[in-house]
Amino acid sequence: MDNSTQLRFITANNRMNANLICRDCGPAYARSLRLPWSDVDSLGDLSDNSAVVVDSTLNDAEVMRVRKFIDRDTALVLLKVVDPYWSRDTRGSDRSSYTRLVETRCCRPNVAILSPYEPKEWLKEVVDQLKPRLIVLPYPYLPEAEQALTPDNFAARRDRAVLTGARSGRKYPQRARIHRLRHILAKYRNSFDLLEHPGYPNLGQARRHNFVFDEFLRFIAGYKTFYICPSRADLEFLKYTECAQAGCAPVGIPATSLPAAAKSLFLDTATFLKSMRKQPAALRNEEHFTRAVEYRAVMANSRKAEKLREQLVNFVVSTCN
Repeated sequence: MDNSTQLRFITANNRMNANLICRDCGPAYARSLRLPWSDVDSLGDLSDNSAVVVDSTLNDAEVMRVRKFIDRDTALVLLKVVDPYWSRDTRGSDRSSYTRLVETRCCRPNVAILSPYEPKEWLKEVVDQLKPRLIVLPYPYLPEAEQALTPDNFAARRDRAVLTGARSGRKYPQRARIHRLRHILAKYRNSFDLLEHPGYPNLGQARRHNFVFDEFLRFIAGYKTFYICPSRADLEFLKYTECAQAGCAPVGIPATSLPAAAKSLFLDTATFLKSMRKQPAALRNEEHFTRAVEYRAVMANSRKAEKLREQLVNFVVSTCN
């Protein structure tokens, strides 16, 4: 990509952006990759020598405008896919307009797919069948989002793991299992605190709480440990990076895509529960603090925004050439 080429992130309208809950999409995602951003209205102002990343949160009318922009065949368009699952949005005649856009345009010469995850389920079928160009770009680690992590700060945190997010047993079987066991076994109730999913206001759901974006990080930074699982599809969710930014020791199941050094720092549930019951609090605090510090260091180094942006730029250069 030479100096005259524009690389821009295209978002949905402002109302949609205002209802987002984390940095996996929208302007906050663009900022995490140090990309300029604007909404779909800006497509008409872009020069022919441009490349755009299109967010997955567009409404039907915005998808149609992107479709027309793609059909002009004057710019490289990267269609961002976040949710790769088989779902109502990706299966059958009722699948979403964005799903249809990906399926019908991804193999065009001027189109590629950007995903934070290795292709699974629906997206894997799309990639296997249609052979689009694809770049997998994990979520960036943001030093500016770091919460304080010192021996004194850590010692003052709650000596429990915090469990957050949706409870769907079909999508998150490991997380749902802990939810169930908290109702049955005291050792789970005494070791795991819950934060409900805030809901998806962008999908018309009521907002359950306001612990989103940096407020979410500040909340989980009140705990020494944070439970994370990769769902049935083994995805490296934003939570894996947020755990490091919050300065928590990771508990649960590492995604396969994580660096080996990060995986080695996870406490599986059984080991964590045993430490909560049998390990002296001071020794447990020291061990968990060490894990939190080392996990932050690994993720900060392996998920640098500058490195990921460079990968994206190199992909655009090779695709345009």
